[in-house]
Amino acid sequence: MGATKTSLTEYLPDLPNGRHCSEAPNSAFEAQRFWMAYSPWLAAHGYTLFDMVTGNGYMIPYWVPPLVAVSAPVPYAFYHRDENVPVTPWLMGAVETRFAFAQDAQGRNIAIKVIESDSEEEKIYQHLLHCSELFDPDTFASVLPPICILRSTYRFSFVLMPMWGDRPFIKSMKTVRQVMDFMTDMLRGLSFLHDQRIAHRDIAHTNLISTISQFPSGQPIESYRSPSTEAFIGWDCFHPWDVYQGEFDYNPFAFDVACLGKLFMLRFAEYDCVAAEMQVFEFRIRSPDVLHKGLNPAYKVAMSKSVANRHIAINPDMARAIALDALWRAQSAGPKYAILTADWGADQGFKAGTLVIIENQATVSRSPGDARGIHIEPRPDEYTYKIKKYKIRHSFHSFMSPAFGKDVIPSRNLSFTNPLADLAAQPITWSDTEMGSAVYVLHNIEWTERGRLIKIPRGTPCTIEKLASRVGSQQGVRNTYQCRFWMQHNILDFDTSNSHTFWMYLRPLAHGEQPTIPKVHPPSLARRFPGPGEEFNPSR
Repeated sequence: MGATKTSLTEYLPDLPNGRHCSEAPNSAFEAQRFWMAYSPWLAAHGYTLFDMVTGNGYMIPYWVPPLVAVSAPVPYAFYHRDENVPVTPWLMGAVETRFAFAQDAQGRNIAIKVIESDSEEEKIYQHLLHCSELFDPDTFASVLPPICILRSTYRFSFVLMPMWGDRPFIKSMKTVRQVMDFMTDMLRGLSFLHDQRIAHRDIAHTNLISTISQFPSGQPIESYRSPSTEAFIGWDCFHPWDVYQGEFDYNPFAFDVACLGKLFMLRFAEYDCVAAEMQVFEFRIRSPDVLHKGLNPAYKVAMSKSVANRHIAINPDMARAIALDALWRAQSAGPKYAILTADWGADQGFKAGTLVIIENQATVSRSPGDARGIHIEPRPDEYTYKIKKYKIRHSFHSFMSPAFGKDVIPSRNLSFTNPLADLAAQPITWSDTEMGSAVYVLHNIEWTERGRLIKIPRGTPCTIEKLASRVGSQQGVRNTYQCRFWMQHNILDFDTSNSHTFWMYLRPLAHGEQPTIPKVHPPSLARRFPGPGEEFNPSR
């Protein structure tokens, strides 16, 4: 086994583009290639990755649970998919570089997180691995402690943790006992973290273990301070307003307690609050009337912009999601333009660099509300967008050449091949000509119709509609015909994508960047035959 693991490491890749793991790109295809490369290496350590599939309207790979899982005691999950139910995107969503899901050798479900080697976060996990009380079911029956840390040959490691499901459904609690057990476990867990001088920093109902930070021991917990910018990490829904008055630092431990208190208040207390007020300083810049009414209007705007800028500085990958969400919510009456940053439905022509118009906004998995119906607004990176792109649609309107008189078209002026492409093009003959045959004008022709001169240049396509006159059975080049020609009308139209597009595939137009809208040319004589459905008046 040791030799196998060693040989496998020779071909293992670094993070996509060699970037720091906290800045790893969100490209699901790059992430899929990364995890597929590490799949044999993880399997050699006893961990088999979940399936990564594409389909069901989703054009990027996403995780799906395995068909079989082992029912194991807490904290391991019994979570699998029914083979009789079509595979659909799991609530974990698209494949990304920093997280993966697997089963251990016993078939128990495992979550894998990529962290920087020798980082503060890795030291915290190492510390937790050696906390014996954390693994005692009598004191921490509902805690998911880390299983192990696997070091790569690069500057990152894998932290493996047991997984119960994809998110805790707090609203599914039915009894007071369940609520009390949950609150007790949460308080006990937070107290344990704080005793270890570990601040959680991002408590939310869907994120009960995440952005942790450890402080040195030996000082009262009340004395610890962190830069106020760290308070903007994570989801603001349950954050107190400790740093929204311009503070330079804050106490992360007191901040944790307030977050947990707001979680309890919003989920379990009979507190009649407005969801927007609970999320007033979330990622997007909200309109001034949502902000606290006691603030000066100019200060409201300045503060909301400052908060949004801090979020962008802390999480640059979120900046584009925020900008797209702001674009969609803007009150402008014109089209909401964006640019595709990668192929999305290339078979429909939605390729990287294409100008698109945002038609609609939706969520991949709608954020839940609570039992009282209070809606939790999704984050900007939880949205997808319905898009359409410009296309030039062609409509062909036919007209006929004269059926009699001196302007009928002689057979010597028609050819089965285009003379512009075939310099040896020959006139048609009666023996190989049928009504409806597709031919080309061999020499320039013209006629007058209703006082207007009609000019038909060499190489123009047409079809033979009627024999106007026939001269001799052996002299086909002297026959004359009435032919059908077309005027090509160009119409600016749209193609709509078959599925919603993930935000990371779009970017708003840069400041001063103008949309490149296709130019619609005026009607002209058709230089090709109409395609299926293009002819406006196809009746003969």
